[in-house]
Order: sequence, then structure tokens, then C-alpha cells
Amino acid sequence: APRLFELIETLRRKTGAPRPDRVLIDGELNAAVWQQPRLGLLGWHRNHLVLGLPLMMGLSTRQLGAVIAHEFGHLRGAHGKLGQWIYRTRRSWYLLLVARERASLGADIALAFFFRPFFPRFNARAFVLSRQQEYEADRAAHRIVGAPAAGEGLQAIEVQSRYLQEEFWPALWRRAASAPSPAAERPYRLLRDAMPASLSHAKANSWLADGLKRLSDVDDTHPSLRDRLAFAEVKPGLPRAAETSAAQALLGSALKEWIARLDARWREQVGRSWSERHRYANGQRHLIAELRNESATGPIDADDHLLWSRAARLLDGDAAGESVLRALVEQRPDS
Repeated sequence: APRLFELIETLRRKTGAPRPDRVLIDGELNAAVWQQPRLGLLGWHRNHLVLGLPLMMGLSTRQLGAVIAHEFGHLRGAHGKLGQWIYRTRRSWYLLLVARERASLGADIALAFFFRPFFPRFNARAFVLSRQQEYEADRAAHRIVGAPAAGEGLQAIEVQSRYLQEEFWPALWRRAASAPSPAAERPYRLLRDAMPASLSHAKANSWLADGLKRLSDVDDTHPSLRDRLAFAEVKPGLPRAAETSAAQALLGSALKEWIARLDARWREQVGRSWSERHRYANGQRHLIAELRNESATGPIDADDHLLWSRAARLLDGDAAGESVLRALVEQRPDS
């Protein structure tokens, strides 16, 4: 994929980040950099850049460039190394907390002498540092690609994430009710057109509005979408889908190969879960048949009616489950 590597190299030079040793494509709506020390504590890190194919399908080349520039902004400041150090240190202190719970009283007093003053302060400062790193990486993306492209990309990702979570994957998994295996499924082939189209979905504006209402959380080092747009000085607004996605522009004829590879990998990974869901769906189908026959002779128990609604939702989606619930409300308005 020469055009992809040309873009990566251009952004790398402009950010001053080290060259990635490996570029990986996976099936997630995400991008990331991480650093792996070859010599342990002595360093000599191997740099990895991971790009999700759905992300590339849903963004324009310029918007994807802003995402990559953000990730290189982390590499430039060695945020990957520092982040891994923070992760290892926090994990060590967590294991110490577990040890305190299992230790004798005398040992616990000794551990508490170190634990209580240090860990809360370290945790607070690590969080602030990580949050600041996100803004610094955003600043690099704004300088190199432009704040508008970065802001559009952030908002597109917000909408597309909700689309995948609430529409695409649930609809795909409902097919397990009738198909015993996922052999015929090609989710990433569908996503090639579905990702750009999600920005025109009937719920797109409400999904974006929900994302803009969300506040920065003390459990997440990433600032909220609203804060990141304010930092970029970009006015919120649903972006238009790119006429040519970054995946099409940068992968070219290799895109079909990547889609086929990820589809095959997905089918292999979900095969067992799909079969289990198919068996469960058959049981739910029998449950619905029994309850429908029972309801023909008179009102059924309200709890059974709720089970019927849940089964209908699993098999046929939210509208089917809602229809059953409406029937329950009509029969039992006091329930």
C-alpha cells in the first residue's frame, strides 16, 4: 500500500516522531501507537502503528491523517514509553493492594506506611499527565493537518461508533437466529459502504448530540468530544461522508484483499459464539411459540410476557420486542 506509507512518512516527518517499525491493520474503529522495549528496562523500543480498517472506511484521507498525526504526537513525546511505565507502576501498586488484603496485621501496617501516602498522589498525577498528553497530541494534529479536519474526524468517529454498537453488529448477530454458522457472513464487505452511509443515518444527529453532552470523566484520560472540539476551536456539526474513503484512496486494489482477510478472521473468531447463539435462539423461538399458544386461550402471566418480549427482541430486533410490550400494556395497564 504505497500511498498509505507515503502518508505515514509525511506525517511522521512533520511531527518529528520516530519511524514505526510495524504498521498493522485490524478490524476495530480505532488507531493506536504502542512501544515495545526490546531490551526490557534498557529500552530500545520497537514502535507499532495500528490502524483499524473500519476507521479507514469511515474517514476521508485528511481526517485519517489527523488521527495518525495525533498518534505520532504521542510517539514524538515518547508518550508510549511513559504510558507503559505508568501502566506497569500502577499495576504493581494494585498487586500491593491485593497483598495488603491477604497479609497479616503486622505486614499490613508496614505496607500501609508506604501505600497510603503514595498511591493516591501517584494515581492523581498520572491521570493529569495522561490527559495533558492527549491535548498535546491533538495540538500536533491541528498544526499538521488542520483543526477542521481533526474536528470532523472526531465527530464522524463518535457517530460511527454508535452506529456499529447499536445498529450494525446487533443486526448482524440477529442472523445467528436463523443461520447455524457465520459461513455466509461478510461484515467488513458490508462496512465498506455502511461506514460512510452511517453519517446519513436517521439517528446520526441524535448520536452526535449525545456525544456532545458527555462530560470528561475522571475514569478516562481522553477529554470529552466537546472539550476536544473546544480545544480545536471547531464548531460542532455533523460532517458529510467522504466521496472517497481513506481505505479506498490509500489501499487501492489491496482493499478487497484486506476485506476478505478480516472477514475470514472474524468468521473464525466468532464461529463458536455464533453456534451457541443459534442454539439459544432456537430455544427462544420455541418459548415464543409456547407463549403464543398459551395467550390464545387467555392472558398470560406478566413475567412470561416480558420473557416473550425479550425473546422477540433477540430474534427480530427492538421493534418486535416493543410490539409485544405494547400488547402487555394493553392487557395489564396497571402493571
